[in-house]
This record gives sequence, C-alpha cells and structure tokens, in this order.
Amino acid sequence: MAFLDHIDPGNSGGSVPTPASPFEKRPLKPVEYLCPVCEQSFSLLELMRDHRAKSHPLKRPYFLIDGKACSQEMVLYKPLSPESVIFEDTKSARLDGVEYESTDALKKQLLAQQVGRRRLELFYQAYSVTVDLVFNIIPETELQAVEECFYSIFDSDELSADHLKRFYCSIKANGLDGNVYAGGLGCYLTAVLVKDRSPEVALSYERFLEKFGEAEDKLANIDRALAQAILLAMQFNRNVFGEPGSLVRAPALQSAVSCLQSGRFKDVHQSAETWSRFPTDVITELLVAFCTQGESYRREVVEELEQQLRQNRVSGYDSAKLAFVLMVYFYEVEDFHKAEQVFRAVKFDPVLGTRAAELMDSDK
Repeated sequence: MAFLDHIDPGNSGGSVPTPASPFEKRPLKPVEYLCPVCEQSFSLLELMRDHRAKSHPLKRPYFLIDGKACSQEMVLYKPLSPESVIFEDTKSARLDGVEYESTDALKKQLLAQQVGRRRLELFYQAYSVTVDLVFNIIPETELQAVEECFYSIFDSDELSADHLKRFYCSIKANGLDGNVYAGGLGCYLTAVLVKDRSPEVALSYERFLEKFGEAEDKLANIDRALAQAILLAMQFNRNVFGEPGSLVRAPALQSAVSCLQSGRFKDVHQSAETWSRFPTDVITELLVAFCTQGESYRREVVEELEQQLRQNRVSGYDSAKLAFVLMVYFYEVEDFHKAEQVFRAVKFDPVLGTRAAELMDSDK
C-alpha cells in the first residue's frame, strides 16, 4: 500500500483532537413561519397554513342581481334597483376604472347611469373578479307594443305556422325586429310547433327543448306577466316545479305544478281552453286540464292520457308527468292495480320518482 506511506501511523487512528468550533455553543434559532396577511408567527408550516385558512380565507368577491351571481358579462333588459344589487365579499371595487371607497358609493354611481357598457372590478385580498354590464333596457312603450302584436294574433290558444308568420310580420311592421321580448316570444311559439310535430316547421322533434332554452334566455329578465307565465310553462315542460314569478297570473298552470309537487289535485274553476292567454303544446294543455278541471273531466279524458303514455311519442319529461298524474288519479278512485302499473313508468324519474314512491308508501 505504497500510496498510503505519507500518512503518519501515529496519527492515522485519529488521536489528534479536532479543534473546537466557535459555533458549538450557539443554540440553533428555530424557523418561524409568518402569516402573509397578519404576520403572526408559527413554529410549523402546517400551523401557519391552518391559521390562514381559518382566519384569512381567500374569498371570491361576488356581484349579485336579484340574489343571483353575475357571470363575466351580463346583458340587462330592465333597470336595476337599490334592493336588487348586492356586493358580497368585496373589500374594494372599481367602476369603469374609477376606484370607490365603499361599495355603497359605487352602487349609487352605477344606478345613476344605467346606459351602455359598464365594467365592474371587484377585489378581495389577492382575488379579483371583472363583470361587464351591458344595459339594453327596453322602454315600456316597446314592451306594450310587442304584447299588442302578440295578442292581436293569439287571442285564443290556437297556434299554427301561419299564426307565427303573421306575428313576425306584425313585429316587423311596428319596427320591433330586434326586440328581445319579441324574439323570446317567437322562440317559444316555434318550440311549441316543433313539440307538437307540426309538418309546417322544418325542425326535428328533438329540437323543441333547444328552442325553449333560447326563449328562456331572452325572456328571463322581462318583467311582464306574459313573459313570466311563459317561463313557468317552459319550466313545467322540463319538470322544474319552482315558484312562479310575482307577476304570474296563470292559476290553472300553478295548480298543476302544485299537483306534481304534492300528489293532490286542486281544481280551478275555468275552462280548459282559457287557463292562460297564450298557446301551449297539446300535452301541457292536456296535463293542466286533467289536474284542474274536476273529477268528472278526469273520468272523461283518463283514457286519452293512458293512450298518450302508451304511444311513447312524448318526451321523457312528459312521460313522467303523465304517469305521475295517472298514478294520483288511480289512487284517488282506488284502482290500486292500475296505480301500481303506471308507477313503474315514473319510479326511476330523477324528479318525480321519489315523490311517486312516497305516495305509494303513504297510501299502502
């Protein structure tokens, strides 16, 4: 091992003491983890993270109109009121680039000028949200003009492609071509024709829900009794049985909604043809009349509902409603065998299935 000859054998065992380190007697300073918000100190990173999550949660600021959070861009067709506007979890805000000391001051300025496009920037700590508001408020005179065109054509529940054409011609003649309200009514009427499989409309049956969706988008912010009643009818088509708008005056339709919520018929004393002043599809008209026109009427038309259910030419939504009201009827007349049969057609429905099962259990 010639290459180790240069090592002194006397020292190779480590007999020479290591010099004392000047750092040995200094205690190690513990690592501190400071909260980036309040600078409180923690010995462990996990403790600091827990503190920050509990004491300084990162919140998303929201701008709400009528209780609903706004998306990145909102087109508004009706004026905002002080009660309809709420800022949530907002520490600071800008309107069109101008910073305001408080959201109250910003709200006052926003409500004072509801025209054109206005940009809101909301901040909460490091979180920011931008909302563009586009004011396209329809004058009251235009809303009334649209309804006059509508009622001049649809003074009953009759609807055809010719009626729809005449409605569009009336809208154009009155200079209302680009009116959102008129567009929403047109989409709704088209959807009804498509759902009723009118040969005069070149859209497939499956497109009726798409047209209903277009109509809902256009009518959602129109504060008119007609618009809100039509919205309720379209929700009824999709088996959404919520609360009607404050302006809705469609007692039979509202009673039918109540029946599908409670499993109990509540009759309304008016003819099946006049439950509302706008055209509806055949199945909706039949269901509403069945739920509201009394026991003798139900006896007369129950076979028609059974036939509609057997034909399997209706939407899944309508099939569930037909089965549900038939089940309620057969229990009411104590035909439990038929009630069990139609229950099979609704028990797996995500909306009405649970309610149907509850009624079956409660009546046993």
